[in-house]
Amino acid sequence: MIKRQTHSLLTTLGRLFKFDALYLAKGGFWIAFDIITATLLSFITTYFLGNKLPPEIFGQYKYIQSLLGIFLAFSLTGLSPAVVRSVARGKKEVFFSAYNQAVKWNIPFLIITIGASIYYFYNKNIDFGLSLLIIALANYLLKIFEVFSATLNGEKNFRLLTLYQFYGNLFGTFTLSSAIFFSQSIFFLITAFFAPRVIISFIGYALTRKRLITQNISPVTTKETQESQDLSFHLTFINGIAAIADKIDGVLVFQFLGATQLAIYNFTTLFPNYFQSVAKKLMSLLIPRFAARDRRDVKSNLLKKETLFFIPLITIFLFYLYSADFLIRFFFPLYQNSIYYSKLYAVTILLSSVVPISFFDSQRRILDKYKLTTYSSVIKILFLVIGVYFFQIPGLIFARIFSKLAGWVLLILFIRKI
Repeated sequence: MIKRQTHSLLTTLGRLFKFDALYLAKGGFWIAFDIITATLLSFITTYFLGNKLPPEIFGQYKYIQSLLGIFLAFSLTGLSPAVVRSVARGKKEVFFSAYNQAVKWNIPFLIITIGASIYYFYNKNIDFGLSLLIIALANYLLKIFEVFSATLNGEKNFRLLTLYQFYGNLFGTFTLSSAIFFSQSIFFLITAFFAPRVIISFIGYALTRKRLITQNISPVTTKETQESQDLSFHLTFINGIAAIADKIDGVLVFQFLGATQLAIYNFTTLFPNYFQSVAKKLMSLLIPRFAARDRRDVKSNLLKKETLFFIPLITIFLFYLYSADFLIRFFFPLYQNSIYYSKLYAVTILLSSVVPISFFDSQRRILDKYKLTTYSSVIKILFLVIGVYFFQIPGLIFARIFSKLAGWVLLILFIRKI
């Protein structure tokens, strides 16, 4: 009885807002589980780091993570969405060609990151040098093995995908939180963070490969695999520009203001970024669903879907304005001076658009996404450089808000022209 009533309610909501509510509810449980557990485990890690490490050391740790974000721009970041798209269309054989592609085209990331490691060794900063060396090796392996998670996503196997991510986050949180009590070396902390994730990713890759071979899916080259490879290169360039724009603020704060100020800036953006991760996780539900549908059909109801997702964003924003003082004072008393600017930065929650971006990823609107990402990323980088140079952390906050607003406006304009 309850099951039938729930089915009827979801069907009615789907007709009202022009989306597949049954699909969203089915996958949404596991996406919600992933969001809650990943956010909780990440928060536990940050709690230990923020309260057990001096601000100077914590700032150095975040600087290394920011460098990683920029260096990943030179990895094959477009491979996963391309694999998701192909697998969602029933072409699972792309798994094998994608792995070979990842082995080859993630080498630039490996070389650049090792080069940065050598630079710090040369300048006698052994801790940074070793940290970047571990980052290079660990993330090269992670980028290779991530084809398994893209395959599960394309298959809409959100349960298994979420469980792999959960175990990786769980063991990563345990090892890193434990490592803090033994050493404050950045190298030691970075190793503790990545080691469990590499192990879990390898297990996921090996089991997925074995399953596909058992299903008689062989590594053959088809038109679909070639299209997937071409798409991955285009998306890599697009994602690379966006990655640099997204992570450069941490590097700018460290270089201009120092490690302690970077620690303060991190807690300014911490909670709003956690809330925004909800929107980003929803993309993994929308891309395979959009990929299987006609462009005109998707676009016709796009703004209605965007309106639907905007409602919870308003709720989250108001909740954070009310609770920010308590959250920061209670959990991170060393960083109470970040409260005011954190509330201001929370405006970006309202600009966390999900649906239109998923439309670009799923429908192969390559040229449009090239233009959109380039324009918005250049605007963001310019705002961030000007903001931190002239106005320090307050300037960065306003730069993030204005650049996000500009990107959102550009996104809507591009959607209307398609």
